[in-house]
Amino acid sequence: MSQEPIVYRQPGISTDDIDPDALKVVERLYEGGAPALFVGGCVRDLLLGRKPKDFDVVTPFSLRRVRRIFRANSRVIGRRHRLVHVFFEGGKVVEVSTYPRPEEEEGSTPGDWEVLDAFRRDFTANALYYDPIRDTLIDYVRGHEDVRSRILRSISSPRESFESDPVRIVRGIRYACLLDFTIEEATGQAMKELAWMVARANKRRMQEELWKFLLAPRTDRAFRTFADLGIFAILFPEVTVFLDPEGPSRIWDYLAAKDEVPREELTHALAMAIFFLPLLDEVDGLGEGDPELELERLLLRCRETVEPIGRVYSLARKVRYGVLALLDAQLRMLRGPDGRRSRLVESLHFEQALRLFKVFCRARGTGADVLAAWEAEAGSRKRKVEPRRAYDEVEEVYETARGLGPDGEPRPRRRRRSRSR
Repeated sequence: MSQEPIVYRQPGISTDDIDPDALKVVERLYEGGAPALFVGGCVRDLLLGRKPKDFDVVTPFSLRRVRRIFRANSRVIGRRHRLVHVFFEGGKVVEVSTYPRPEEEEGSTPGDWEVLDAFRRDFTANALYYDPIRDTLIDYVRGHEDVRSRILRSISSPRESFESDPVRIVRGIRYACLLDFTIEEATGQAMKELAWMVARANKRRMQEELWKFLLAPRTDRAFRTFADLGIFAILFPEVTVFLDPEGPSRIWDYLAAKDEVPREELTHALAMAIFFLPLLDEVDGLGEGDPELELERLLLRCRETVEPIGRVYSLARKVRYGVLALLDAQLRMLRGPDGRRSRLVESLHFEQALRLFKVFCRARGTGADVLAAWEAEAGSRKRKVEPRRAYDEVEEVYETARGLGPDGEPRPRRRRRSRSR
């Protein structure tokens, strides 16, 4: 296997955008006697003038040799695709991989391995290599041109690529929406025709992609694309009822308003709760009716919607409990901080509930006065939550949801033994 790459010298990448620790990894490998390159999404982001969150390094060295260089600061991970994680202070990790080696070809060289590595990747924009020591960009798949034109293109046959790994369909949509890329025609057509295969994708990997969508900006754009391709109904059949086939759906407004929440304040439970905010639209009167009846109806609907998705994508118990607690808090907050409801300020999840309420009010264009009242109440009271009480708050919400029958009526409660303290 041999193919000459296009080499761009001084491609205009700013050294200010390169993580110093990632650069140290490349320098140490060079000192050990083998070239090392940045590869994948970090190179794409550097070319776009974005500061990458993670840096991946590739080298012709064996994993054992990489471990000898970094010693106690590294560890081999993975089963199918083995990598070396190099650790730095603050929990930072730089991932080092080695080139795949074609077993059927004798006398293959590192150059051949590099070609094989490039062509096994998903999209041309993610198959670029950058040598920070020589300041050169190495391109086997014409990816540099696609990055400049903001085009998302499958490297190999799109159908073969997506059939071998359906997760690439979902990942490609995320790249296109997050980076404002246009999906190339043949790639987009294959995504549409093979969307049904997403149902067969590995659930653990799909869970990782789900969180990347929900925690990143422009979630509304990505999920609109899912809906257009029929993927939304495959991934979230319980949520499809929120989509209005004949007009705009409020779920897009909620997801768009999510971008106003600072990333450092966006927890997994809050992001998922925003996704389920349309549940509140089904409550009659939105806070004007019988509070107990509305609470029971909401918790029943939450249970029927959140739990199936939680099982499919193995969502942590803490996240499921958190989503139910946050949605439960919204009904209480809709009536304003009067009487006993004002105690909500002291609860474990109030700060997240207030952020969710801001998203709810902004997306709907209503409730500004109630929101201001809660913010004033929060400013006038100190929040004190004991660990045991904090756990019981969320536990009570979840147990209430589980205790509702299919008709929305509470099931008879079983007496529980008191816990020894």
